[in-house]
Amino acid sequence: MACVRVGYFEGFKGQDTLLIDGDTEGLSQLARSLTGLIAGDRDVLPLHSLPFVSAPNGVELSAHCATKDLGMLRRPNGFEWRRSARGWAGVVEQVLGVKEQGKCHQYLDAPSDAVVVMVSSGEYGEPWPRWGPTPWAK
Repeated sequence: MACVRVGYFEGFKGQDTLLIDGDTEGLSQLARSLTGLIAGDRDVLPLHSLPFVSAPNGVELSAHCATKDLGMLRRPNGFEWRRSARGWAGVVEQVLGVKEQGKCHQYLDAPSDAVVVMVSSGEYGEPWPRWGPTPWAK
């Protein structure tokens, strides 16, 4: 069954990090969903609402196709990920690379990110990491 988990962790490996952790099928579905942004099928994709995505610590993450590659932005209830079509193509390539490699992670850097964005596969199983408080858990 496809599974992707999204969580925000303060001080994760020394930096505030948005972690996207998935199994092989989950990362495949994530890449397919993000490809819709590149193709222009939609402008906004609420990743936390996809049926195969869970957000154990309540973070909301929306992906936006933008004209300018802005990266990850903080919002009151979560994060807004604004990448250009070219930026999203790079993200999809990196997500698929992690899926193919297996137990590994990749940083999904943009020109400007409010927090570190990391995609992982096979590194953070159960229990889900519990590093640091989240702004939404207060």
